[in-house]
Amino acid sequence: MRGRTMRVRIMRVRIIRVGTIRARTAIGAAVAMLCAAMGAGCADELTPADRSLSVAQYREMGLPPLTRRWSPQECSKVRELLRQIAERDLTLLPRHASADSGAVFRKLVSEQLTGGASPTSFVSQLAEPQLEELGSEEVAARLAEDSLLGVYLSLEGEGPIFDRELVEYNGQQVVKLLETLETLAGFMPTTGGSRAEVPVGGLLGNFGESLAKAKRLSQLLLFRHVARLAGYGSDERLRSVARVEAVSYLAANLGRTLPLLEEDGRSALRELLREAARSPGAAPGLAKLAEDA
Repeated sequence: MRGRTMRVRIMRVRIIRVGTIRARTAIGAAVAMLCAAMGAGCADELTPADRSLSVAQYREMGLPPLTRRWSPQECSKVRELLRQIAERDLTLLPRHASADSGAVFRKLVSEQLTGGASPTSFVSQLAEPQLEELGSEEVAARLAEDSLLGVYLSLEGEGPIFDRELVEYNGQQVVKLLETLETLAGFMPTTGGSRAEVPVGGLLGNFGESLAKAKRLSQLLLFRHVARLAGYGSDERLRSVARVEAVSYLAANLGRTLPLLEEDGRSALRELLREAARSPGAAPGLAKLAEDA
């Protein structure tokens, strides 16, 4: 039943993502025609200028040191700080690959993935229905908005778009989730099934069930983030440099991704790649990836 539920969730995500990519394809074609007529770089207009601050300036505003792990309380304060900066001026937010603020953005991504702000840090606390609901776009959007990087993620699909920041965050999510699933794969065969009991922290715990839950969550999230990279690779709202970076992440990680998904997930992902590759804005190499997947 659990496996069937997960497949249903992945199929729902697939339907939503395919519809989104088709819609973006139509919008992208219209945008391309408009840009050609106007002779302007529309994607450049959608991306906020980079007037980000230095590390020292962010530290003066209350940013914790970059050299240590942040506590959940510190992550909450940083999230509020970023929201205050965004309300004042979006261009002052830390940016990926910026000479001034790149180190700050890397730290934000790191804390989002592994620190007190990690969306997977509460996996052991989730009941089964809650876990499977992570396959819905509504829950994913709410989690994104409340996350450390919420000021970047909440703008997706609206006016301004932090294109390279979105690609970098989703690409790093894929790398982290692949590491998680490959580690889990090393443990799963030795548990003797989902009801295996082994000592955990000096106590007998249902370790096998926890591993299975972590695997299901990681597969759902991996599918979602790879699907987003596929969409970014063909979305003409993004600058060409961001689309190329999205395809680079796919090229580097697709071979590891497909074997770690269930068959339904693999089929859905291949369909998403084919849809994205047919977009007028598809970055170089995306069609080849879709063909080889």
